[in-house]
Amino acid sequence: MKVAVTGDFDNLNSRHVRFLEEASKVGSVSVSLWSDGTVQKIVGRPPKFPEQERLYLLQSLRYVDQVSLIAAATEAELLGKLYAAHPSDTWLADEAGATPVWRESTRFRGVPHVIVSDQQLQGFDVPAFYPPANGSVL
Repeated sequence: MKVAVTGDFDNLNSRHVRFLEEASKVGSVSVSLWSDGTVQKIVGRPPKFPEQERLYLLQSLRYVDQVSLIAAATEAELLGKLYAAHPSDTWLADEAGATPVWRESTRFRGVPHVIVSDQQLQGFDVPAFYPPANGSVL
């Protein structure tokens, strides 16, 4: 299954990474990253980090299979472009990203969608093995 997510991913942090990890559990993750101009128009301020840096960081994450830039003047236009690029993919959003416009867009277009709860994004999966701090094996 293919999964489409969109956002500014500005000031990338562990919550973003946890979201992308949860998305990867559903399928192959394609991120439509907001351009600098789109962040300015939708959020109302320029991003803290330029789009090339945000693009680089997202591409380096193991949970992300594809990243592309998306430009739009409004959230509705952005979601229309997301649908044009991913008409049969499942859309994922966290609770904050599942805005009324996002919810209406998925309903209107009949897009399969998943909302990742804030509770799902808390904490981290604990690895089964912790390597020793000095690098040697016990």
